[in-house]
Amino acid sequence: MKNFWPAAWYIGAPLLLAALSGLALTVVFELATVFPRPPAKPVAHAHGPVKMRLFANRAKINRPFALYLFIQGGEAGDRVILHVPPGMELMDGETEVRTVPPAGPAGYAQVVWRLTLRQEGRFLLEVHGPADSVAQENVTFPFGGLHAWDQ
Repeated sequence: MKNFWPAAWYIGAPLLLAALSGLALTVVFELATVFPRPPAKPVAHAHGPVKMRLFANRAKINRPFALYLFIQGGEAGDRVILHVPPGMELMDGETEVRTVPPAGPAGYAQVVWRLTLRQEGRFLLEVHGPADSVAQENVTFPFGGLHAWDQ
């Protein structure tokens, strides 16, 4: 009988340790699901909220016109992306993605796109900017006259 307890300890200890480690892993995984990692915070823009506003000049079919974006609170080097609606095209050499220039003395930066109107109608012009900012403008071309739609 004197060899029984060391043999039992030799066989039982690893089984006990395996059972306890399995229990410990179960507790760790359960705690991970009960207390999940907090979601990542979105990156805050250095100068606070970004405000954007779109303005479009009058346009005629197959003639270029300018689309102006004014940005307040953005940083020089930020990217803005214009979504060109069907019925309009960017002029040759223009790109949808632009880099924001440094702001002027009043705190606004200006980005200009040159577009061509291919058909009359009502269009939603949309620009996506830094810090998930979006500028939208509903425009009807041509302005006024016999072809104007009610707004």
